[in-house]
Amino acid sequence: MKRTNYTQPALKTKRGVPLREQSESEVQAAVIELLRKAGYLVIRFNSGGLRDGKRFVAFYHIFGAEKPASGFPDVAAFKGGKCLLLEVKRRTGKPSEAQEQFREYAAQHGVTVATVRSVEDVLRLINGK
Repeated sequence: MKRTNYTQPALKTKRGVPLREQSESEVQAAVIELLRKAGYLVIRFNSGGLRDGKRFVAFYHIFGAEKPASGFPDVAAFKGGKCLLLEVKRRTGKPSEAQEQFREYAAQHGVTVATVRSVEDVLRLINGK
């Protein structure tokens, strides 16, 4: 199984002073903005669900998956008949066990889930570099 997992170097100024790392939500917002400007139809997925009395209702269900209500990527982007499934992480973030399990399940069906940590990662992905 081929894993797509991009990283970027430590964030520092020209004088070597560390910069504040972007939060995952800041990276996600920048990724979504880039994809929309590039002409993609973008859908952001929320995990979790809500309680309806005694019953928990998940926001989505992945049929056939080991954990049917967790692990789906943060963003799906569509353009020209192609779909990108993106798990967005901050520079030092790691995918959860459920996210890794979904990545493996998707790969069994010929679908790639890319972990991206910056807009530069997305540019490399959409430009095929």
